[in-house]
Amino acid sequence: MATPNPGQFRKGYDPRRHKFTTAECQAGFWRAIESIIARHPDALDAYSRHMACKFLKRKRTSTRRTA
Repeated sequence: MATPNPGQFRKGYDPRRHKFTTAECQAGFWRAIESIIARHPDALDAYSRHMACKFLKRKRTSTRRTA
């Protein structure tokens, strides 16, 4: 039998494992939008909207139930 990998996942607290807070996730999202706009300022569609606008749309969720 092979010896376990020293980097193998172990249960319990690990300071390298971090759960992002809602505020951290939101800050990262807006920073990414700013970065896209800064790197691609001319990426406009036919309606003169920047391609970053695609990320601002809310995804539709299905309300239809299957039996």
